[in-house]
Amino acid sequence: MLVFSGNYGPHMSFDLKIKLPKGYEPPVAVVEMPPLKHDRDRSPEEDRQWQLRQYERACQRAQEEAWAPFSRNIPVRGMVVVNEVLRRAGAIFRSDAPVKDKKGAKLPRGPTGEVDERKFGSNDGWLVVPKECAFIADRLKAWLDKGGEAFERAGVSWDLTPATKDKDDQATRSFLYEMAALFARASQYGGLEVW
Repeated sequence: MLVFSGNYGPHMSFDLKIKLPKGYEPPVAVVEMPPLKHDRDRSPEEDRQWQLRQYERACQRAQEEAWAPFSRNIPVRGMVVVNEVLRRAGAIFRSDAPVKDKKGAKLPRGPTGEVDERKFGSNDGWLVVPKECAFIADRLKAWLDKGGEAFERAGVSWDLTPATKDKDDQATRSFLYEMAALFARASQYGGLEVW
């Protein structure tokens, strides 16, 4: 059973953020706007202001899309499922070893490289180092590719096999593939911080 430290209210969540080099800026798509069509109900100045607002919104969306691959917000209930899947995939394990540093980078690894589950049990800014991220990405993707499994967790049944007909379970499988990609991406930078 996974135990979450801290006092989480019903609206708490986890932010998983890739640790990027200082000053890193992802490439942002160039925003092109279609030619302005004059609206008879607006003056040329109102048309120009309207298009400027549309352009600013499009630029904001492009900026958000550029940053999206580097973080993920997961509700506590979702994190319970992620942890259960990571445990079943052989990516994390439970350890009672003492913490040697504030960020947890020196927590022990399991017998075959598993990551201490405490790194995913609180919003304390635990650092999952690049090597651990690569390990988790490989184990999670392999578990999904092999077919996942059906299980029950906290009174809820999950069928994370490719044969599932349930749309929520299908969406969860897709989400878990996205998580594997997030961990793989984090392994190419400074790891993943869990807030």
